[in-house]
Order: sequence, then structure tokens, then C-alpha cells
Amino acid sequence: MKRAAPHLMALTGIGFFACLGYFEYLARTGPTRPDTATGLVVRMNDHGYYFYVHPWQGWLLNAGPFACVGAFFLVAAVTQRTSWRPTKADFPRWLKWLYLAALLASIAYVFWRFP
Repeated sequence: MKRAAPHLMALTGIGFFACLGYFEYLARTGPTRPDTATGLVVRMNDHGYYFYVHPWQGWLLNAGPFACVGAFFLVAAVTQRTSWRPTKADFPRWLKWLYLAALLASIAYVFWRFP
């Protein structure tokens, strides 16, 4: 488990920002009125702007970021590493750059709203 901890913690960070990016995407493209024919009936609020999503999307958008933060701290508590810096054998160089690129792309999508 200790060898997998850095990978799991990186994935939870990427998942957190992916949930935020998905929320922003749906806020821009979602309908502003409920549509019972397509199942878009759950109202979401983005600072006074209401949009409607499917029930499973509403659950994902509400619980997803909290689940990612909870998983991050769960992995931290279970492994209880004194040093969070992984060794080269634990964290290959190409995987580190892949995680970093995915995290930066997710953050850029959330804050700069790339199409």
C-alpha cells in the first residue's frame, strides 16, 4: 500500500479537478429549464445561475469532490508515511510528468474554461 500511496493521492487530486471541470462544463452547456422528457430534472446552482442535469450527474457533482478529498486523507491516514517523497522505484519519471500534465490540464480547464 505504501508504494501505491503517491499514485492514489495523485489520482484523487486529478479526480477532484475533473469533477470541478465537469461541473463547469455542464453549467455552460446545460439547459436552464427542467426537461422531464430527457430526464434533466435535478437543479444545480452556479452562483445564482441555475441549470438542470440528470439525477446521476447531480449525485456525481455533489459527492465527487468530497469523495476525492476523503479518499486523499484516507490514503494519507492508512499509509502514515513520514516522508511523502516517493523513491524513484515507486514513482517512475514518465508517470510523474503524466500526473502533473493531467492535473495542470484539469486546473486550466476549470479556471480558464477552455472549450
